[in-house]
Amino acid sequence: MADAQTALGHQLAGAGGEGGLEGNSRAAAEHFKQHSRFSDASFGAGEIVRSSLKIVKYGIYDRAELKTWHQGRVVLIGDAAHPTSPHLVQGANQAYEDVDLLVELLEKHNPAAEAP
Repeated sequence: MADAQTALGHQLAGAGGEGGLEGNSRAAAEHFKQHSRFSDASFGAGEIVRSSLKIVKYGIYDRAELKTWHQGRVVLIGDAAHPTSPHLVQGANQAYEDVDLLVELLEKHNPAAEAP
């Protein structure tokens, strides 16, 4: 993947679904599970990596910032407005922050509206 960063993930036993791009080979995945810096992580994280059923590799791409996040009566929030890497549910967190600010601005520009 040219001009892209990569993120590695894992699929736990019993977890359904597919995601990302599978690693280059089973041997490479096994090597990662046993010898990566993550395999020795403390507080149980190393065991999660070592017992993963599959190691997946995701491409992470950036895009130019939008000049505006709204047009007419439509506004973009969360990942659509400011995409982020697929970690720690940051897109969802940003969506909540965006909605909170949107409500604040709507109330400010419509003083007759009652606060929830």
